Amino acid sequence: MSKIIKVLIVLVILVILLIAGVVGLGIFAVSQIDNLAKAAIEQGGTRAMGTQTTVDQVDIGLRAGTFAMSGFGVANPEGFSRTPFLTLADAGVSLDYQSLQGGGQDVVITLPTFTMNDVDINLEKDKGDANYTVILNNIKKTSGSGDGGGQQPTPDEQEQPRFIVNEIDIKDVDIRVDMLPIGGDATVVTLPIERIQLSDVGSDSDKGLLARELVTIVVQAILTEAKNKGAGILPAEILSDLEGQLAQLQDLSAMGVNISTELGAEAQKMLEGVSGEAQQMVDDAAKQAEQAVEDAKKDAEDAIRGLLPGGGG
Repeated sequence: MSKIIKVLIVLVILVILLIAGVVGLGIFAVSQIDNLAKAAIEQGGTRAMGTQTTVDQVDIGLRAGTFAMSGFGVANPEGFSRTPFLTLADAGVSLDYQSLQGGGQDVVITLPTFTMNDVDINLEKDKGDANYTVILNNIKKTSGSGDGGGQQPTPDEQEQPRFIVNEIDIKDVDIRVDMLPIGGDATVVTLPIERIQLSDVGSDSDKGLLARELVTIVVQAILTEAKNKGAGILPAEILSDLEGQLAQLQDLSAMGVNISTELGAEAQKMLEGVSGEAQQMVDDAAKQAEQAVEDAKKDAEDAIRGLLPGGGG
């Protein structure tokens, strides 16, 4: 075999190895996409909430254009119970690839409907300190509400796509309030909300929203509805506190986000029970007042009879 042929064979082998290496790297990247997305969600949530955020599993179907997530959790801030501040059982969305806009670092993805199922939020207040105060203060700092000016995207976030969501559908929300100093089951109350729907999320900006900004909007919306719908169920102190904290954030309607809420039969029954108790108290008070008038009238009549000659008449 001539020397030239041997050189050509070596070059062909090197090209084949190079192509195989590139393809192998691509296969590796695709195989790791779920883990990469999981890490991005956890980092974004931790930055947004100011406390550790974890995800059990992320499943991205590249060919089908689907995204699913399960076991999303936001830990309680330091100094509070080990119960998570927020847990989400699962979430998912179907993506139309035609919704991709831009390219490179300017990709904006429009999601038709992002569904979230079984959300639990745990609100704690202990000796004047509240876990939701810590969370909302961090949201204020990262979102730019108030004097914070907002946090600029990190280098990793600059590489991430942004999102516009036509509708976020949050189903089966339980908001649990625990007044820690008293202790016992009597201090724990729960507000069940059947459904919270957000529309036009991120539509007020052509740039869309980062993943962490989506997280903060969802948390803000749930706490806003807790404040709006919790009268008669949640403690008045908590509701007043939430109102003051939320007033320091940018109003969701000013961001183009619309909210609609369904309390569901369980919450309605609770409210009717509270209303019934209040009405019973009013009725009892009215009866007591009426009886007091009758007793006073009788006493007055008896006193007048005692003053008249012969005992009255």
